[in-house]
Amino acid sequence: MRLTLFVTAAFAVAAPAFAAEVVPVQEFRSVELRGGGAVAVVPGPAERVTIVEGSSQFTHMRVERDGQLRIDTCDERCPPNYRLRVEIRRHNPVGDTLFLGGRVTRKWAEDERHLVELALHAENQDGELSARGTAVVELPSRDGVSSRG
Repeated sequence: MRLTLFVTAAFAVAAPAFAAEVVPVQEFRSVELRGGGAVAVVPGPAERVTIVEGSSQFTHMRVERDGQLRIDTCDERCPPNYRLRVEIRRHNPVGDTLFLGGRVTRKWAEDERHLVELALHAENQDGELSARGTAVVELPSRDGVSSRG
C-alpha cells in the first residue's frame, strides 16, 4: 500500500499539470504556428492569447518585427506526447471591413404574430469570423395584414 501511494505521488509530480494560461503578447497582425498543434481564432472584445492545452514552460511566443505572432510549439525540454491548443480572441482593428450575413433558422406564428429566428455572422475582409449571434424578429404576414392593428 505504501509503495502504491509513493508511485502515484511520484507520477503526479513528474507529470506537469497544464491549465488554461493567458499569455501576454503585444499587438500582432498574423500568426505562424511552428511544430504542430492547433490554433483557434474566435471573436472577442479584446485581443487575448490563451494556451488551452500545453504550457508556456515548453511553448514560446513572440511578435516579430513584421507583426507576426510566432508560436514555437515545443522547446528541447518538451515532454513526450506534448499537445498544444491555443485560442486567440481578437477584436476588429481599425481599417477592417466587415461583411454581414445570416440565414433563417426557424419561422413560426405565436398569438397572431409572425416570427422568424435568424443566425447572423460577420466576417472581415480575410474571411475570418468576427462575430456571430441570433435574433428573433416580427414580420408582417404575407397577405400584408398587420398582426398588431
